[in-house]
Amino acid sequence: MVIMRALWFVSQIAFFGLIASRMVVVEDYFRYYVSGLSIMTLYSAAIFIGFDIYEEAEHGVFEYLLSLPVSRRQLVLGRSVGEVSAL
Repeated sequence: MVIMRALWFVSQIAFFGLIASRMVVVEDYFRYYVSGLSIMTLYSAAIFIGFDIYEEAEHGVFEYLLSLPVSRRQLVLGRSVGEVSAL
């Protein structure tokens, strides 16, 4: 599922980027489009992850997760990967 989403994302960037670069008369618009879209995606994922972590802390779930027998690094990494794959 994650691989399919990644392939869909890359193909969508390539397809729409190539179409937009042919429509706009700017030199190398494709690089501009890809970098902007990538930054917007990372920003959106960071906002959703931050909102979920804040909501969990507000509801007391965060304390429960910290009491589990995993390191904080593993907890943060697992939650981040879970949130990004849910997008």
